Amino acid sequence: RPEVTGYDPDELAEKQPWGFFPPDERPLSKHAIQNVLHSESKERAEGHYSTKSGECIPYEFSAAPYYDGTGAVAGFVGIGRDITERNELEIQQRRYQQTIESTGDLIAAVDDDGMYLFANQAYCEYHGFGDAQVRGWSPRQVIGREQYETVEPYLEAALDGETTHYEMNRVHPDHGERVLDIRYYPLYDQDDRIHGVVTAMRDVTERKE
Repeated sequence: RPEVTGYDPDELAEKQPWGFFPPDERPLSKHAIQNVLHSESKERAEGHYSTKSGECIPYEFSAAPYYDGTGAVAGFVGIGRDITERNELEIQQRRYQQTIESTGDLIAAVDDDGMYLFANQAYCEYHGFGDAQVRGWSPRQVIGREQYETVEPYLEAALDGETTHYEMNRVHPDHGERVLDIRYYPLYDQDDRIHGVVTAMRDVTERKE
C-alpha cells in the first residue's frame, strides 16, 4: 500500500521483491524467494521492510508458490505483516521478566482455575521446585492442604477484584519457622477481565525478631 511503503504502483512494479529489504537482509530474502520458486516450499521469515523514505519497519514475511493452468510454478504470493507492536510487547515482557527475577521477593501467578501460570526463581527455590515443575500445578499441591485452607479466602478475594494483604508463619525445611508478608493482586487480561492472581511474598522474619 502506498501509504505504508511510500511507493506508487508503477514504482512497485519496477522493483525486485528483495529490493524492499535493507541491503544486509537482501541475500537471505532472495534465497527464500528462490526456494519458493524452485523448491516449491513455503517460506516464513522476519526482517525489515525498507520504505521509500528509508524507514525500516519490522515485518514478518510469508511466501508460497502459485501455479498456472498446467500446474507449473508461475510465481509466488507474498504476505507481509507489521510486527512492530509485537516486538515492543516482547521487549516489555522480557524487561518484566528480568524485573521479576531480579527481585528478592517470591512472585508467582495462578489462573482463575487455580493453576500456576509462572513463578520466579526465588519462589521456586523457596518451595523446592523448578519452574517447569510448578507450571500446571496448584498452590494446594505446592504448599499443602492445611496451609492452602488459610490462603484460599485471600485468593478468592483477589479473583473478585480485591488486593489482599496478610502475614502468616510457615515452616521452611531448611530455615525453620519463617514469617511471610503476602500480597495478592488481581491479574487482568487485555480486556480488563480478571483471569488470575499475582502473588508477592516477602520473608520478614528478621523484621519481626
